[in-house]
Amino acid sequence: SVTIPSSVTNIGFSAFSRCSRLKSVTIPSSVASIGTAAFCDCRELELVTISDSVTSIGWHAFSDCNGLKSVKFLGAPPMGVANSCLLSHGAVSYPQEYAEGWQTVLGRELGSNIDGVKWNYSVSNGKVTIERSGDYAGDLKVPSSLEGYPVTSIGNGAFGGCSGLKSITIPSSVTCIGEWAFSGCRELKTVTIPPSVTKIGKSAFSDCGGLKSVMVPSGVTSIGEWVFDGCCGLKEVTIPEGVTSIGEYAFKNCNGLKSVTMPSSVTSVGRAAFGGCSGLKSVTIPPGLTSIGEELFVKCSGLEAVDIPSGVRSIGNGAFRECSGLETVSIPSSVTSIGFQAFLKCSRIKTMTIPSNVTNIGWNAFIGCSRLVEFLVLPDNPDFKSVDGLILSKDGTLLKFGVNRDVTIPQSVTSIGAHAFSDCNGLRSMMIPEGVTNIGDGAFCDCNGLMSVTIPSSVMSIGAAAFSNCRSLNSVTIPQGVTGIGFHAFAGCFGLKKVAIPSSVTNIEFQAFRDCRGLKSVEFLGAPPSGVSRSSLLCLDNVTYPQKYGAEWRKLINNAQGRLKGR
Repeated sequence: SVTIPSSVTNIGFSAFSRCSRLKSVTIPSSVASIGTAAFCDCRELELVTISDSVTSIGWHAFSDCNGLKSVKFLGAPPMGVANSCLLSHGAVSYPQEYAEGWQTVLGRELGSNIDGVKWNYSVSNGKVTIERSGDYAGDLKVPSSLEGYPVTSIGNGAFGGCSGLKSITIPSSVTCIGEWAFSGCRELKTVTIPPSVTKIGKSAFSDCGGLKSVMVPSGVTSIGEWVFDGCCGLKEVTIPEGVTSIGEYAFKNCNGLKSVTMPSSVTSVGRAAFGGCSGLKSVTIPPGLTSIGEELFVKCSGLEAVDIPSGVRSIGNGAFRECSGLETVSIPSSVTSIGFQAFLKCSRIKTMTIPSNVTNIGWNAFIGCSRLVEFLVLPDNPDFKSVDGLILSKDGTLLKFGVNRDVTIPQSVTSIGAHAFSDCNGLRSMMIPEGVTNIGDGAFCDCNGLMSVTIPSSVMSIGAAAFSNCRSLNSVTIPQGVTGIGFHAFAGCFGLKKVAIPSSVTNIEFQAFRDCRGLKSVEFLGAPPSGVSRSSLLCLDNVTYPQKYGAEWRKLINNAQGRLKGR
């Protein structure tokens, strides 16, 4: 049992879902709304009383309440009651003064006279909306009218989860297909959508894995979010001229799609609209699009070539992330920004041309492009230039992006940027030139082929994870002049056997040498730097240091090794 006090005004999403022993509930007069799935799966619930203050009941608020015997409403029909799953259980009672409204909502069951199918529906302003009634199966034709009223809408969730439904024909009287209308109809293979339909709601056909093809009607101007998400069997989709927007995740994980042509009328495409379409080999991007959205083609591993039209100004974060089959990308001069991880793990791209108007390239934009050996920045770019295939700042002092081969870093460089060579497994050795003062965070992380690196005396700081997971690195000399070694700077360098820490180092960050399995000895050339006790260095068998600092070192080593034994 549960007593809801008069101070409560709203019962939220799934608030009492799966309260399997709940027998009865009375909604007090203070409550105005009952959220989606609020009492879902309360299988022993028998009696529900809803006060006249309730004006809204969420979708499937009482779904799977199979023991429900009596539902008592004390007022007019709340908005959404037809989709609450209350009207299909037991006896529904209501005040006679609201009888006309309730009779409209409850509709009339028509079964035997329409091909043996019982239809649940509601009537509003002389128009019928098909509501959820039961588990429809087989081949269905939605009637164009019921008791003389035209059927104009397929309601939210009307056929959702009908796993036995094979095909559906929607009549030309219908103008709207609601949210989740056919979601989860996994055996649905064909659907006939008439030209009269102008609106298709969110997730309307999501997870219809058996659906092979679909033709979006010409009257539709917007394809909503998640509409065909998870339609893994969908091989062909026709998007008509007139559609101006495609919502977020609209075709996500449609693995069977081979090609997509977006008409010239499309000006907006939402996040990950085609994400995970691993079978997609070609796509036509409309000229009216000004932005390639975030993760728009993420994990489209079959995509081989992309021609970005001249109106596009930005390539969003992760737009082509993990497109492992992508070999060529044509970026037009209109593009000014390339987002974070835009081409991450596009392992077949060999060269990349950066147009003259690009002034921003996001962090990790090209990380994991294992075959990328050449950048070409057009000469009139005001912010970047290319030297020996590398991307540098225009003044040549910052190395922004490296490539997956051994290179000679220009003498003008004073700083190696964050993740500049990250995941460049083709890099075997690196000689950093004199004049470089900073090695950025993650600059060489995950360079599994890197065996040796020479750091010049001009370097003052080694950033966090700068050489982490360089598993082949067997030697590194940290020069006098370096003052700080960052967090995880050499973590996971399995091949590193010995290291010397110069006296100039005053700070070593937490676990800077964590999991260096081959490291047997460390030589400190000065006093203990701050943080050294947490650097993972003092637990080695062979730690040497200058005798004049012996007392300080012995205390730190004993404490560190004592903690290790304590574990």
